[in-house]
Amino acid sequence: MIKQLLIVLSIALVSCSQIPLAAKSLNVEENEASYTLGPHLDVLEDKSGEWTIYDICCANPKASFETSSQDIPNYGFTDSVYWVRFTLTNLGEEDLERILELDYPTMNQIELYTPMSGGGYDRRVTGDIFGIDSRELNYRSYAFYLTIPAQASTTYYIRFHSNAINLPLVLWQPKAFTEHVIKWQIALGIYCGILIVVILYNFFLYVSIRESVYLYYVLYVFGFLMTQLSLNGIATQVLWTDCSWWANHSMLIFAYGCIFFAQQFARSFLITAQVIPRFDRVLNGLMGISVFGFVLSLVSYNLAIQFLSISSIFILLTWIFTSIYCVRRGVHTARYFLIAWTVFIAGGLLHLLKTLGIFPTNFFTNWMDEIGSSMEVILLALGLASRINRMKKKEKVISDALQVQNIELEEKNQALKDYEKTLEQKIEERTNQLNRKNRQLNRALEDLQLSNQKYKLAKEEAEKANAAKSEFLTNMSHELRTPMQGILGFSKLGYDKTGNIEAGRVKDFFNEINLSGHRLMNLLNDLLDLSRLESRKELYDFETTQLTPLVATILKEQEALLNEKTLRVEFEEPDFPDITIMDKDKILQVLRNLISNAIKFTPQAGKIMIRVELEDNSYLKTSVIDNGIGIPGDELDTIFDKFVQSSRSKTSAGGTGLGLAICHNIISAHGGKIWAENHPEGGAIFRFLLPK
Repeated sequence: MIKQLLIVLSIALVSCSQIPLAAKSLNVEENEASYTLGPHLDVLEDKSGEWTIYDICCANPKASFETSSQDIPNYGFTDSVYWVRFTLTNLGEEDLERILELDYPTMNQIELYTPMSGGGYDRRVTGDIFGIDSRELNYRSYAFYLTIPAQASTTYYIRFHSNAINLPLVLWQPKAFTEHVIKWQIALGIYCGILIVVILYNFFLYVSIRESVYLYYVLYVFGFLMTQLSLNGIATQVLWTDCSWWANHSMLIFAYGCIFFAQQFARSFLITAQVIPRFDRVLNGLMGISVFGFVLSLVSYNLAIQFLSISSIFILLTWIFTSIYCVRRGVHTARYFLIAWTVFIAGGLLHLLKTLGIFPTNFFTNWMDEIGSSMEVILLALGLASRINRMKKKEKVISDALQVQNIELEEKNQALKDYEKTLEQKIEERTNQLNRKNRQLNRALEDLQLSNQKYKLAKEEAEKANAAKSEFLTNMSHELRTPMQGILGFSKLGYDKTGNIEAGRVKDFFNEINLSGHRLMNLLNDLLDLSRLESRKELYDFETTQLTPLVATILKEQEALLNEKTLRVEFEEPDFPDITIMDKDKILQVLRNLISNAIKFTPQAGKIMIRVELEDNSYLKTSVIDNGIGIPGDELDTIFDKFVQSSRSKTSAGGTGLGLAICHNIISAHGGKIWAENHPEGGAIFRFLLPK
């Protein structure tokens, strides 16, 4: 024990004598798989870019380091050079072999300085401007072998120079690093496989039906795939290992090509030339942005990458609003386009904000491009498939109509041939027959016109039903997907982590799966309740019941949620008999919905008030008052319609818009009334009347 303390003390003295005030030294354990170095870094900005290792590590350095407070420091676009310093301590009896990884493949230049036993530093240089041969490992990003001496502290310096500085530094055990690379490659393989399948499938469709929209889509997805491979370093590792200039510029060139063909695809997919011909000319002019960006990437990388960030946001927003307009104009495929690009823009903006240094760098922001783009290309492919199906259905309707007309024409021709045979024998009879046949023909024409009218009515009804189905699917897709993703995500996480985590965490995963399952069941129950209520098949069991115990029952049910958000509930029992004729279970369902909504939208440590009052000596008036986000004034009536939610709650709390519609039907069946108000001091008030 004394020997160990002396070793630690001697290391501390050496560190204090050689290193200025710095971040806490990282004690490297033999069995620890990896360390994130961000919190252990000292960072120095060299705006001139002229300082050497001896300028910053000598006894009187030109500037002082600042300790990093982030797991992954991110400084966005910059012309400065950045130095980082970190100290690794090995208290063991043997040297430790480790791998230092910088997971940022587009870093232009990296210089690692390792102290040598005889004095001075060993300098190792790499970066995407030096080619793959400059890297110690044939790896998509940058990895260095480190040997950490036993019973010593070693300070390392790294110099970074690039258009954007992002420092996801991780220290790995060699075995753990290998496992990490394998998992990453599997994930990337799945992602690339999805895009390649989409490319091949739609190229086959283009060859088959020769519609340019499929070719534009194939070129757009191919450009996006190559952009992603350039960003994550796979292209440099596999495709162009010896061309450093191309490795540094390929991402921009593919990105602008991707934008160019994406705009062509969008114009064809949304048929803007037919729907909005004047604005289509403006959209066609916007394609010049891609051409300008392509030229700019050959002149100035820094200006081109910043122009790409700004122009991408502008173009994406333009097409989002264009697709919304096309949806309103009845373009069927525009719904797929809108949903796909909404998912993509969410992922793309998050990744862009990470690159600009506004959002932190982590696994989620790093992979958001891949997640969003996979969903986007799949949804667009579904849109193209839907387009083909609609074309086939339209062709079938036309073919069936032509077939019916041909049959009718054949029948009429046969009748005319029969008439011709008797023409010479009985002119008078022929005349009478012709008159009769003319009358029959007129009736047939009238029947045909009536059939056409019925066909038009049936077509209109089918289109209305299809619109209602699309509205329902759009409204329900998020609510069904969210719990299903929870079930799949936590079951996959539990499967992957089996044997590596304690039982308590596994129990948490199964709890999340159970909660998601209950959420799906509640959603289906709401749909069934609404269906029974609207079809008037719901049976009511009216009896004389007191209202106050029902409120107390619901508060007891929701006690766990109230305690979780530390909410206060004010409920005073009325001083009059609150007894009326009602279906107890149905009124419990109304109270449960209103009180759970109040809990959901009331902020932490807020207050909920429940009042039972007498209205005109004829009604019992129940009020549920919260101090949450409230309801826009123009939505106070419409929120009781089915599938309708307040615009303030759509993105914050989920839901299907069925609960209040069910409440409205139940109260109406009791001969009462339900409505919503806004509280003067903030929040919402839901009231309903029951005949006394």
